[in-house]
Amino acid sequence: MNVINRNIFATAMLGMAYLSACTPEKSNKKLDAIPTASFTVAPVANNGNRFVVTNTTPGAFLYTWTTPVGGASRLASDTFTFGRKGDYDIKLVAYSQGGSSTTTNKVTVANNLPPTLVLQGADLTAPGANAFWKVLKTPGTATAINFSNTGVNFASTDTSNGAIYQKIKINSMRDYYVNVYAHGNGMVGDSAWLDVYLSNSEPLTNWDYTTNLYVSLNTRKGCGNAAFSGNLNTIACFGPGAGKNGFITFGSSGDYYLVIKAGSRGGGPSGSNLGAGGVTVDSVSLWEQIR
Repeated sequence: MNVINRNIFATAMLGMAYLSACTPEKSNKKLDAIPTASFTVAPVANNGNRFVVTNTTPGAFLYTWTTPVGGASRLASDTFTFGRKGDYDIKLVAYSQGGSSTTTNKVTVANNLPPTLVLQGADLTAPGANAFWKVLKTPGTATAINFSNTGVNFASTDTSNGAIYQKIKINSMRDYYVNVYAHGNGMVGDSAWLDVYLSNSEPLTNWDYTTNLYVSLNTRKGCGNAAFSGNLNTIACFGPGAGKNGFITFGSSGDYYLVIKAGSRGGGPSGSNLGAGGVTVDSVSLWEQIR
């Protein structure tokens, strides 16, 4: 019993010592004054779309920069790029021992940056263009797909399906423009198609690719029966990209796939097919535009 009591007493004394040690002492120390945020901004030489910002806030030890087009940084000095002409506010929140304050500076961009082509083998009539594209075998009979100096030709005389595709890197903070130029003598029947997809779903052999259709030239939807030649953004009649000049944005960054699929369903009275000479795609481009 004595051992137990002594242990209890020792434990109690240790607890009192702990509480005593944790009691705050009085202090007359005052917080520093709230900083007055400030920074300099200067254009990069020979590049009116880029600006160097440098913090000049006295006593600041932490910095948060933001721009209306998604630029962000926590460096004392950094460079921001604006892809389109216009006025932009660069905001700085500066932190010190006394608190934080905010300031903004406005910059003016006179010209758009030219977009960047992010697709390889865009000119399908060029020698070696096929090296940048993979042929996708979907279920059933494969559409005949041939690369030549006139482009990539998709041909069918009955029920078939098939595609070509390429993996691309997408930045969700940028804008994109897709263009697919094709021509043909007119697809036959009420079930023939030339589709363009842009999706982060990887194409798999013997699976029909139907994820995130962008535009479609589709006889069931009322286009592609007559002879055609031009950009699918203009001549297609189906899909969210039809009539939108190729503009597209993405919700997340990462690997995406541009898929061009063509085929027909030839059974029944329609006897659908891709038409005499098939459908030829002569160029595909995906342009990336900094905002």
